Amino acid sequence: MIFVSVTQNGYCHCGCGQLTPLAKWNDKRRGAIKGFPLKFCPCHTSIKKAERWKDKDGYILVHKPSHPNANYDGYVREHILIIENELGRLLIPPECVHHNDSNPGNNKLENLTLCPSQAYHMMLHQRMRALTKSGNADYRKCKICKNYDDIKNMVFRPSNNIHLHKSCWAEYARNKRRINKERKAA
Repeated sequence: MIFVSVTQNGYCHCGCGQLTPLAKWNDKRRGAIKGFPLKFCPCHTSIKKAERWKDKDGYILVHKPSHPNANYDGYVREHILIIENELGRLLIPPECVHHNDSNPGNNKLENLTLCPSQAYHMMLHQRMRALTKSGNADYRKCKICKNYDDIKNMVFRPSNNIHLHKSCWAEYARNKRRINKERKAA
């Protein structure tokens, strides 16, 4: 059995006197143990925070702890700050930002599009995939054969939210009947 020495008092070690939040996950690098108080408040660490850095997904983060949408460590994605600066206001919660070239590190204003909702943002990505794969943004991908085609040649299943070629529909129906028989037999 391994015992770990943890300070139970929950006060920031930088000397500011503030209570620290509980760790939400284990982090060996920072000495955090899930459920126990952190050693430092997120904005009072003894380690100087970088003003800008790139996260694992390629997004550039800017240190703005006073921003209402800042993450736990006080960082905001740069493309959000650029759009907010251009609009002259904060983003309203359903709004999000789309990178036109799919490069999260390219935060030039002409590369960013403000989306009114996440659903609209996902629709942009779906149309970009169709354009790249088939040369036509209006095409949809068949769930069975994985080929893109015009929706006139496809059947839409709203219960599953999928598009299928009419020729693939028979295979889909056969598989569904087989699965239902297996479930009833079990």
